[in-house]
Formats: sequence, structure tokens, C-alpha cells
Amino acid sequence: MPYSLANFNLSLAAALAAAAGMAMGSELWANQAPEADAAAVYSVLRVYGGPVPEGLLRVPAASVQAMTTAKSAAAALDAANRLYDALYDAENLPRHHWVIAGILIGGDGAIAADPDNDWEVRLVIPGAPPGQIGVDARGFAQVVFNFDIRFQPKEI
Repeated sequence: MPYSLANFNLSLAAALAAAAGMAMGSELWANQAPEADAAAVYSVLRVYGGPVPEGLLRVPAASVQAMTTAKSAAAALDAANRLYDALYDAENLPRHHWVIAGILIGGDGAIAADPDNDWEVRLVIPGAPPGQIGVDARGFAQVVFNFDIRFQPKEI
């Protein structure tokens, strides 16, 4: 079944922003953050490659890196931990069978709802908790964590 990984990443970012109490398009971004529009503390979700398929199932999968940037390591770690915690449901289990709303970039370049293309997150597989990996050229702390995710377009 064809799907757009870019639209999935955008939809995932919007759903995780809501779950973490973050503002999409200021505190949380998909792919990259225009620094002029980003909050003082912001995170970016980037999809890369993907885990090796398991068995014979052809369930789409992706690996995701979340990078949080802030002036202080404490602020970056706090925001990254809020986002990491959003990978878990109310029962403290990794999110599974989680339906998220479809989001896309409209023809005018604005984020728009895509009600015909919702997603089902079959399983989130969190990696290690957030950790600081260094500082950027501006001296801002960079904190990252990774997770794998299995998903599919939601059957309507």
C-alpha cells in the first residue's frame, strides 16, 4: 500500500507534540526547524532508514531521531524527556495501536489536516533515554534519543 513517509513524519510530530504538551511549529518540528521561527527550546523529529523487517510482515517501519536544542543542557534535557515520555501511553507501555490524525503540507505550504489519510502506529520501540551529544556552533546544548516505529495507513 503506497504511503508518504514525509506525511507520516509530520503526522507523528503533531501527535507527539500534543501528547507532550508542546507547540507544533515552534517547540516541535518535523525534519528541520527554521531557527528564526523556533522557540528558545525546540525539538526536531527526523526519519531515517528503518529497522530491519521482522519475519515476513510487510509493515512499514522507520527509525526516528529526536534532537532537542536549547541554550542550557538542563532545558534541553527537560524538553527531550517530555517528548520521550510521550512515546509511552497512560499505562506506561510503549504506544501501540495508536491512531493519529493525518497531516500534510498543503499547496500553499501551510500545515493542513489530511482526514482521508490517518495513520495507525502499530508499535513504538523506544531506544535509550535522551542524552546530550554536544553543542552546536552557537553553543546550544544538543540532546538526542532514537526510536523505531511500525505504522500503517489507517484502514477507513
